Amino acid sequence: MQKPLFIKLTNLILVVLLFSLAVSALILFYQKSYLAGFIMLLGAGFLALTLRWSDFAKVALILVCLFIYLTAYLTNVVLIFLEPQFTNSYVQRLHAARKLKVPYDTRTPLQVVADLEARGVEAVPTLTPFNLVLTGKTLPAPGGRLLPLAGIAGKTTVFCNECGNYAIYQADIRGFNNPPGVWTQAPLDILIVGDSFSHGACVPPGKDVGSLLRQGGKKVLNLGYGGNGPLLELAGLREYGPALKPRVVLWIYYEGNDLTDLAKEKKSSILTRYLQDASYSQDLLHRQGAINRGWSAYLKTSQEHAKKENRLWYYHHRGLLEFLRSFQLKKLKQTLRKAQSSLKEYLSQENVRSFKKVLANAQIMVRSWGGKLYFVYLPSYYRFSGKAQAYPLNQRRRIIAIVHSLGIPLIDFSPTLKRLPDPLAAFPFRTNGHYTPKGYKLLARQIIQSLPHASPAGVAHARGERARP
Repeated sequence: MQKPLFIKLTNLILVVLLFSLAVSALILFYQKSYLAGFIMLLGAGFLALTLRWSDFAKVALILVCLFIYLTAYLTNVVLIFLEPQFTNSYVQRLHAARKLKVPYDTRTPLQVVADLEARGVEAVPTLTPFNLVLTGKTLPAPGGRLLPLAGIAGKTTVFCNECGNYAIYQADIRGFNNPPGVWTQAPLDILIVGDSFSHGACVPPGKDVGSLLRQGGKKVLNLGYGGNGPLLELAGLREYGPALKPRVVLWIYYEGNDLTDLAKEKKSSILTRYLQDASYSQDLLHRQGAINRGWSAYLKTSQEHAKKENRLWYYHHRGLLEFLRSFQLKKLKQTLRKAQSSLKEYLSQENVRSFKKVLANAQIMVRSWGGKLYFVYLPSYYRFSGKAQAYPLNQRRRIIAIVHSLGIPLIDFSPTLKRLPDPLAAFPFRTNGHYTPKGYKLLARQIIQSLPHASPAGVAHARGERARP
């Protein structure tokens, strides 16, 4: 007796689901996500058993699965509608700028690059080493693949826009944000290591913390780069610090993501070697040509991939694309991932212990050439917006305790911002982001005042005043 069509359809659905779970399990095992792969494999095994069930049981199983999915889909819709308006920081800033009638450049970084090139300027977007770390990539080079710590040397680099205009700077001879000639000023007064806050996001040249310290009379070289976490910063200190022998090293720590970045950096075999082997180096000081060529090839591949995406038929049908994506339960998965991540971080303090080891290594290195390490603690927007309980902000006491236990002088920027009548005014349009020029100026002033032998002229310059005779 021939089976009805809906029974055949039920069997087909189960086979397709079984095959999908099996393939997903193989992909997850290949990506070394063993727990998720094992769960997928169990699911595939369960579906294989259901193929021997009665027709009624198979139909019931399909209906139960459909009910579960519809429940999840409705939950996803509810989460989208419950999400406050303007949760995206860019949208918040754009809305605030329009309300205040402040001009705001809405171009993407790639559009800015294209416009500069049309005017004959050789420009590139910011190429972030941390993105290579996240994707497990390195750059090909003679003598073995390498992980760079900055961008392409000598190029006009388009950084970011939070205050209305893009931060655009000319990269130095090693791809960092420094003026010409800084690398020949050894011995330096100050060497800066840090992330985007040190790099100069997202303010015009001359308004970043490195430039402001130079205006205070210091010889400053900035190794800060957007996306850096503690291991990338340790790597920068190892690669370039011994040749520069700065008197002072400022380790600029951002509480918003440095600990979570460290967890991701520890997956890089190159970066973990900097922590495990005090003599390890990629010799990046003498491989800038290879870095430039590797980044150029990477950028070309990325641009070709972007052009290919633009040619896909669904890319130009944004409404259809969003409709298709809604079935992926993106908002629900995002909420669950956040909950899982928060729980994981609360249960494990491994990142904090690893950070202490990183900082201790940095201190030993700086002492080896007679320098002194200072720890600069930067608060995030959320510390002043009523959301300071989120990890990793709640690790502030432990981080500062580590700094004190290692005997490293602390420059804490949190009380300085807290004393302002409106601390959120130090952030672009009072939204989550980097500091405004005013915020960086306050930071530079506090650093100069905290360092030994701060001249009255330097302190007065940081304040924007004239020095007293």
